[in-house]
Amino acid sequence: MFRFITSKPLWVNILVGFLLAVAVFVAIISSLGWFTNHDDAKTVPSVTGKSWLRHSRF
Repeated sequence: MFRFITSKPLWVNILVGFLLAVAVFVAIISSLGWFTNHDDAKTVPSVTGKSWLRHSRF
């Protein structure tokens, strides 16, 4: 089962592992905008000078 991996030289396995790690890192970084809804703005009402107890909704 592992003969394919163990038959290669160590430097090949290290190189493949490094390339996979870089690919995963790039995929995560490039998809952060989608995960975090970047550039999606929400309108927040002004609460300056208003009482917290009067406007809290639980």
